[in-house]
Amino acid sequence: MLEMISAELTKALRKKRFWLLFAIIAVVVPMVQVISAGFLSGRVSSTLAQSATVSRAISEIASPYSLARNHVGGTLQALLYVLAAIVAVFIVGEDRTYKMWKTILVAQPNRLKVLTAKFLSGMLILLIMIVGGLIGALLFGSISIALGYATTFAGDWGNLLGITALQWLVLAAPLALGFLISWLTVSPAIAVIGVIFMPAILETIITALLALTVNRITPLTAAFEAQRIQQNVETMRHYFFTPNVGIGSRLLGETIKGFGIGGSSNVIPVMDWSQIWASAGIAAVYFAIFAGVLVWNFTTRDVHD
Repeated sequence: MLEMISAELTKALRKKRFWLLFAIIAVVVPMVQVISAGFLSGRVSSTLAQSATVSRAISEIASPYSLARNHVGGTLQALLYVLAAIVAVFIVGEDRTYKMWKTILVAQPNRLKVLTAKFLSGMLILLIMIVGGLIGALLFGSISIALGYATTFAGDWGNLLGITALQWLVLAAPLALGFLISWLTVSPAIAVIGVIFMPAILETIITALLALTVNRITPLTAAFEAQRIQQNVETMRHYFFTPNVGIGSRLLGETIKGFGIGGSSNVIPVMDWSQIWASAGIAAVYFAIFAGVLVWNFTTRDVHD
């Protein structure tokens, strides 16, 4: 199995798409944030720059901890499904496109071992992307300190690393979905679209159907009926796929609430570990469903291409 994992990783390292993604995550995004901090610093007067509010704003953009937090809570959240889709199509879909499955399964007839090795390879590629972003945040954060845009490496690193590790594990759910769609469909484009857009589309449809379950409305019951529908939507949303996979967004949510933005709104996720573990558990259920269907179909289906 280690040989198969090594082969998948070696193959990935030779693909320009992964180096491009790595460069965007580890270099371009943190560099843009540091440049933005420099632009903001240059646009304020020397007197205003010494104020606590402006200093904090610049530090929230370019300090090492802020860059790492923005990577996990912002950049990674925007690319969660893109990364899962690209990795899944690369590892599973392209083998079908190039008609390699018969060759692969002749070399290693144990399908479950092949699937396990490929999935572990995908998780390792995602880990490389995540760790690369953290390293980039530290490097550009150090440059930011040298330039005077930030003053310290301080931050709740333990909390951030814990969320980062959990976010990586939760990525197993969209990756399993990507593997399943890539295995079932011939077109890599359909697989990518399915992973990126299908969960959000299904959740929108379910929300719309819940909104249509309105009972007879009278002047006396209108307010209660609206509240009932809202509560039903919020209850169902707790079990949706996308809110529970995006665990890292709580890092930015906590920062936004810390600035007094959003008030008491429940739309902005915050750092509540009881809710975080609940989200991880729900994501694990989705992973079990996708992985179960994938293993069953992969181990029983005839390979024709």
